[in-house]
Amino acid sequence: MSGNDSIAPFSRRDGFTLIELLLATAIMASMLAAVLMTWNTGLAALKRSRDLTEGLQRQRALTDIISRSFRTAIFSQENATWYAWDTQDNGESDSVSFVATDVPAVGAMAQTSGVPQRIQFWLETDENNKLVLMARARNFLAADVDTAGQTIRLADWVKSFNMRYYDAANDQWMDTWDDATTMPGSLELTITMANSNPTQADVTLVKNIDIPCNAAAQIGTVPTASSSRTTSSSSSGTSSGRSGGASSGTSSGRSSGS
Repeated sequence: MSGNDSIAPFSRRDGFTLIELLLATAIMASMLAAVLMTWNTGLAALKRSRDLTEGLQRQRALTDIISRSFRTAIFSQENATWYAWDTQDNGESDSVSFVATDVPAVGAMAQTSGVPQRIQFWLETDENNKLVLMARARNFLAADVDTAGQTIRLADWVKSFNMRYYDAANDQWMDTWDDATTMPGSLELTITMANSNPTQADVTLVKNIDIPCNAAAQIGTVPTASSSRTTSSSSSGTSSGRSGGASSGTSSGRSSGS
Protein backbone atom coordinates (compact mmCIF):
# COMPACT_ATOMS: atom_id res chain seq x y z
CA MET A 1 0.00 0.00 0.00
CA SER A 2 1.50 3.26 -1.11
CA GLY A 3 1.76 6.37 1.07
CA ASN A 4 -0.88 8.09 -0.96
CA ASP A 5 -3.35 5.37 -0.08
CA SER A 6 -2.88 5.79 3.69
CA ILE A 7 -6.02 6.43 5.78
CA ALA A 8 -6.34 9.92 7.23
CA PRO A 9 -6.01 10.00 11.00
CA PHE A 10 -9.27 10.03 13.07
CA SER A 11 -10.36 13.60 13.86
CA ARG A 12 -11.17 14.03 17.56
CA ARG A 13 -12.33 17.20 19.43
CA ASP A 14 -11.19 17.65 23.02
CA GLY A 15 -13.21 19.91 25.48
CA PHE A 16 -15.96 22.43 24.73
CA THR A 17 -16.14 25.40 22.52
CA LEU A 18 -16.40 28.90 23.97
CA ILE A 19 -20.01 29.18 22.90
CA GLU A 20 -20.90 25.96 24.70
CA LEU A 21 -19.18 27.17 27.87
CA LEU A 22 -20.97 30.49 27.75
CA LEU A 23 -24.30 28.76 27.16
CA ALA A 24 -23.73 26.35 30.05
CA THR A 25 -22.73 29.22 32.34
CA ALA A 26 -25.85 31.17 31.41
CA ILE A 27 -28.06 28.18 32.12
CA MET A 28 -26.40 27.58 35.50
CA ALA A 29 -26.71 31.26 36.42
CA SER A 30 -30.41 31.24 35.54
CA MET A 31 -31.01 28.13 37.63
CA LEU A 32 -29.07 29.58 40.56
CA ALA A 33 -31.02 32.85 40.34
CA ALA A 34 -34.29 30.93 40.35
CA VAL A 35 -33.20 28.92 43.38
CA LEU A 36 -32.10 32.06 45.25
CA MET A 37 -35.33 33.85 44.39
CA THR A 38 -37.37 30.92 45.66
CA TRP A 39 -35.23 30.77 48.81
CA ASN A 40 -35.65 34.50 49.51
CA THR A 41 -39.38 34.29 48.91
CA GLY A 42 -39.61 31.42 51.34
CA LEU A 43 -37.59 33.28 53.98
CA ALA A 44 -39.74 36.39 53.59
CA ALA A 45 -42.92 34.34 53.94
CA LEU A 46 -41.48 32.60 57.00
CA LYS A 47 -40.60 35.94 58.60
CA ARG A 48 -44.06 37.35 57.89
CA SER A 49 -45.64 34.26 59.39
CA ARG A 50 -43.38 34.45 62.44
CA ASP A 51 -44.11 38.16 62.95
CA LEU A 52 -47.84 37.52 62.66
CA THR A 53 -47.66 34.59 65.06
CA GLU A 54 -45.67 36.59 67.61
CA GLY A 55 -48.14 39.46 67.35
CA LEU A 56 -51.12 37.16 67.83
CA GLN A 57 -49.43 35.47 70.80
CA ARG A 58 -48.72 38.80 72.47
CA GLN A 59 -52.25 39.94 71.82
CA ARG A 60 -53.89 36.76 73.07
CA ALA A 61 -51.73 36.73 76.19
CA LEU A 62 -52.70 40.32 76.90
CA THR A 63 -56.42 39.74 76.36
CA ASP A 64 -56.29 36.61 78.53
CA ILE A 65 -54.71 38.60 81.35
CA ILE A 66 -57.31 41.34 81.10
CA SER A 67 -60.14 38.82 80.75
CA ARG A 68 -59.16 37.10 83.99
CA SER A 69 -59.51 40.42 85.80
CA PHE A 70 -62.94 41.14 84.33
CA ARG A 71 -64.19 37.66 85.22
CA THR A 72 -63.50 38.26 88.92
CA ALA A 73 -65.33 41.60 89.02
CA ILE A 74 -67.74 42.09 91.92
CA PHE A 75 -70.45 44.59 92.81
CA SER A 76 -72.31 45.67 95.95
CA GLN A 77 -75.60 47.50 95.54
CA GLU A 78 -75.47 48.45 99.23
CA ASN A 79 -72.19 50.29 98.53
CA ALA A 80 -72.65 51.13 94.86
CA THR A 81 -70.63 54.33 95.19
CA TRP A 82 -67.52 52.34 95.97
CA TYR A 83 -68.15 49.45 93.58
CA ALA A 84 -69.58 51.31 90.58
CA TRP A 85 -67.87 50.95 87.22
CA ASP A 86 -66.01 53.98 85.92
CA THR A 87 -65.88 53.84 82.10
CA GLN A 88 -64.85 56.41 79.53
CA ASP A 89 -65.17 56.31 75.75
CA ASN A 90 -62.12 58.12 74.43
CA GLY A 91 -62.25 57.01 70.83
CA GLU A 92 -59.38 54.61 70.29
CA SER A 93 -58.17 54.77 73.90
CA ASP A 94 -60.96 53.85 76.30
CA SER A 95 -60.47 53.47 80.03
CA VAL A 96 -62.23 51.32 82.61
CA SER A 97 -62.07 50.99 86.38
CA PHE A 98 -63.86 48.34 88.45
CA VAL A 99 -63.55 46.24 91.60
CA ALA A 100 -62.44 42.61 91.45
CA THR A 101 -61.55 39.93 93.97
CA ASP A 102 -58.42 38.84 92.14
CA VAL A 103 -56.12 40.88 89.94
CA PRO A 104 -53.85 38.57 87.93
CA ALA A 105 -53.21 41.32 85.41
CA VAL A 106 -50.74 43.11 87.62
CA GLY A 107 -49.07 40.18 89.30
CA ALA A 108 -47.24 41.27 92.42
CA MET A 109 -49.48 44.29 92.83
CA ALA A 110 -52.44 42.09 93.66
CA GLN A 111 -53.05 41.47 97.32
CA THR A 112 -54.26 38.25 98.88
CA SER A 113 -56.75 36.47 96.67
CA GLY A 114 -60.31 37.46 97.53
CA VAL A 115 -59.44 40.93 98.81
CA PRO A 116 -61.35 43.53 96.76
CA GLN A 117 -59.09 45.46 94.43
CA ARG A 118 -59.96 48.42 92.25
CA ILE A 119 -58.23 47.95 88.95
CA GLN A 120 -57.97 50.29 86.01
CA PHE A 121 -56.86 49.80 82.41
CA TRP A 122 -56.12 52.70 80.07
CA LEU A 123 -53.87 53.88 77.27
CA GLU A 124 -51.41 56.71 77.67
CA THR A 125 -48.53 58.22 75.71
CA ASP A 126 -45.05 57.41 76.99
CA GLU A 127 -41.87 59.46 76.88
CA ASN A 128 -41.26 58.30 73.30
CA ASN A 129 -44.69 59.55 72.20
CA LYS A 130 -45.97 55.99 71.77
CA LEU A 131 -49.16 54.52 73.19
CA VAL A 132 -48.79 51.94 75.95
CA LEU A 133 -51.42 50.05 77.92
CA MET A 134 -51.25 50.85 81.62
CA ALA A 135 -52.77 49.06 84.61
CA ARG A 136 -53.24 49.95 88.22
CA ALA A 137 -54.58 47.91 91.14
CA ARG A 138 -55.37 49.21 94.60
CA ASN A 139 -56.52 47.42 97.71
CA PHE A 140 -59.21 49.93 98.49
CA LEU A 141 -59.86 48.29 101.88
CA ALA A 142 -56.44 49.46 103.05
CA ALA A 143 -56.17 52.28 105.56
CA ASP A 144 -54.33 54.47 103.04
CA VAL A 145 -56.28 53.71 99.91
CA ASP A 146 -54.43 56.25 97.74
CA THR A 147 -51.07 54.54 98.18
CA ALA A 148 -52.27 50.93 98.38
CA GLY A 149 -51.23 50.08 94.84
CA GLN A 150 -48.93 50.70 91.96
CA THR A 151 -49.13 51.62 88.31
CA ILE A 152 -47.38 49.38 85.80
CA ARG A 153 -46.73 49.42 82.08
CA LEU A 154 -48.77 46.42 81.06
CA ALA A 155 -48.03 46.25 77.32
CA ASP A 156 -46.33 48.11 74.48
CA TRP A 157 -47.27 47.90 70.81
CA VAL A 158 -50.91 48.69 71.68
CA LYS A 159 -52.44 51.14 69.20
CA SER A 160 -56.07 51.05 70.33
CA PHE A 161 -58.02 49.81 73.34
CA ASN A 162 -61.80 49.77 73.01
CA MET A 163 -64.66 48.31 75.00
CA ARG A 164 -68.41 47.96 74.60
CA TYR A 165 -70.75 46.83 77.35
CA TYR A 166 -73.86 44.74 76.85
CA ASP A 167 -77.07 46.09 78.32
CA ALA A 168 -79.22 42.97 78.66
CA ALA A 169 -82.28 44.92 79.81
CA ASN A 170 -82.41 46.88 76.55
CA ASP A 171 -80.62 44.29 74.40
CA GLN A 172 -78.01 46.71 73.10
CA TRP A 173 -74.29 47.42 73.19
CA MET A 174 -73.12 50.60 74.90
CA ASP A 175 -69.82 52.46 74.60
CA THR A 176 -69.89 53.30 78.31
CA TRP A 177 -71.52 51.72 81.34
CA ASP A 178 -73.46 54.48 83.07
CA ASP A 179 -75.73 52.47 85.37
CA ALA A 180 -74.31 53.01 88.85
CA THR A 181 -76.64 50.43 90.41
CA THR A 182 -75.48 47.38 88.45
CA MET A 183 -72.51 45.96 86.60
CA PRO A 184 -72.43 44.67 83.01
CA GLY A 185 -72.92 40.96 82.47
CA SER A 186 -70.58 40.89 79.47
CA LEU A 187 -68.40 43.18 77.43
CA GLU A 188 -66.61 43.26 74.10
CA LEU A 189 -62.88 44.00 74.19
CA THR A 190 -61.07 45.13 71.04
CA ILE A 191 -57.30 45.53 71.03
CA THR A 192 -55.18 46.59 68.07
CA MET A 193 -51.46 45.98 68.32
CA ALA A 194 -48.72 47.12 65.98
CA ASN A 195 -46.75 44.45 64.18
CA SER A 196 -43.12 44.13 65.26
CA ASN A 197 -42.31 44.49 61.55
CA PRO A 198 -43.27 48.07 60.62
CA THR A 199 -43.94 46.99 57.04
CA GLN A 200 -46.66 44.58 58.15
CA ALA A 201 -50.26 45.41 58.97
CA ASP A 202 -51.52 45.89 62.52
CA VAL A 203 -53.27 43.02 64.25
CA THR A 204 -56.76 43.48 65.72
CA LEU A 205 -58.37 40.99 68.07
CA VAL A 206 -61.98 41.16 69.31
CA LYS A 207 -63.02 39.11 72.35
CA ASN A 208 -66.34 38.79 74.17
CA ILE A 209 -65.95 38.41 77.92
CA ASP A 210 -68.67 37.14 80.25
CA ILE A 211 -68.64 38.50 83.80
CA PRO A 212 -70.12 35.79 86.03
CA CYS A 213 -69.75 37.68 89.32
CA ASN A 214 -69.36 34.45 91.26
CA ALA A 215 -68.00 36.16 94.35
CA ALA A 216 -70.42 38.72 95.74
CA ALA A 217 -69.03 41.65 97.67
CA GLN A 218 -69.62 41.55 101.38
CA ILE A 219 -72.40 43.86 102.48
CA GLY A 220 -70.93 46.94 104.13
CA THR A 221 -67.44 46.30 102.77
CA VAL A 222 -65.99 49.77 102.29
CA PRO A 223 -62.48 51.11 102.93
CA THR A 224 -61.62 51.28 106.62
CA ALA A 225 -60.65 54.60 108.20
CA SER A 226 -62.48 56.33 105.36
CA SER A 227 -65.83 57.38 106.83
CA SER A 228 -65.39 60.96 105.72
CA ARG A 229 -64.50 59.83 102.23
CA THR A 230 -67.59 57.61 102.18
CA THR A 231 -69.84 60.51 103.15
CA SER A 232 -68.28 62.77 100.55
CA SER A 233 -68.56 60.19 97.84
CA SER A 234 -72.16 59.36 98.73
CA SER A 235 -73.24 62.99 98.68
CA SER A 236 -71.76 63.57 95.26
CA GLY A 237 -73.42 60.52 93.76
CA THR A 238 -71.70 58.68 90.97
CA SER A 239 -70.48 61.69 89.04
CA SER A 240 -67.16 61.84 90.87
CA GLY A 241 -66.27 58.28 89.89
CA ARG A 242 -67.39 58.78 86.29
CA SER A 243 -65.10 61.77 85.90
CA GLY A 244 -62.02 59.76 86.79
CA GLY A 245 -60.61 57.92 83.80
CA ALA A 246 -56.92 57.65 83.09
CA SER A 247 -56.16 61.31 83.74
CA SER A 248 -58.10 61.93 86.95
CA GLY A 249 -56.58 62.03 90.36
CA THR A 250 -57.26 59.89 93.40
CA SER A 251 -59.15 62.39 95.54
CA SER A 252 -62.14 60.08 95.99
CA GLY A 253 -62.38 56.42 96.86
CA ARG A 254 -63.83 55.56 93.48
CA SER A 255 -61.50 57.66 91.37
CA SER A 256 -59.27 55.62 89.15
CA GLY A 257 -56.44 57.85 88.09
CA SER A 258 -53.06 56.52 87.16
